[in-house]
Amino acid sequence: MRKWFMDPAQGPRDDDVVLFGDGPDVMVFAGATEIVQKFVEAEARLNASLIFEHSRGCFPGAKKSQYCKQLEGKQDLFINTGLIIGRGRAWRRMFTEQPVIPDKLDGTDVVWFQDYALSHAAEVALDTGGKLFCGDIGFEICAGRAVLKREAGFDDSTPIACHWHGPGHWGHLTKDGHWTSRLHRQFSEWYSDVKNVSSEAAEAVMPAAILTK
Repeated sequence: MRKWFMDPAQGPRDDDVVLFGDGPDVMVFAGATEIVQKFVEAEARLNASLIFEHSRGCFPGAKKSQYCKQLEGKQDLFINTGLIIGRGRAWRRMFTEQPVIPDKLDGTDVVWFQDYALSHAAEVALDTGGKLFCGDIGFEICAGRAVLKREAGFDDSTPIACHWHGPGHWGHLTKDGHWTSRLHRQFSEWYSDVKNVSSEAAEAVMPAAILTK
């Protein structure tokens, strides 16, 4: 990913908006025009050009992360790297000023992003209100779109993408021997007109990254 961002021929331009999803546990609900529009609104509101999904827990914890060690107990919401959106120049600055991610990590690459957020706190932001992103709780599907529910503390926002973080996408076998996950069950419920969708197929149709220009 870093090579692509840093490639002057193939990478994004400074003002391009890049939406990143970390894997097939992401569902993208909006098209390019809406993604850019909502990002521009969030960018102005938060005064930041690199915006992360939030999580209610700080992973991987204070023993492995300076970010968690410094912020746990001081705030309720923390960086989740499942969904990130930002200008091409903001992404490039992160990849330029942070050390290259090693091939072998002691744990998770989340710490790499957290370290950058600590040292550049004025330049990154969390999407705490659900205007851009949502986790796998507190929303329902209405007319094919994710809608954050008021009873979950939101304001009927329609986020551009949702992420089944943590155990939300962990697979397991049912009693009758079928492979499933919370993501797969919710997908099957919301899109019940789609017949015979396997867990693997349900995840395969969820885009992991979008570049809008």
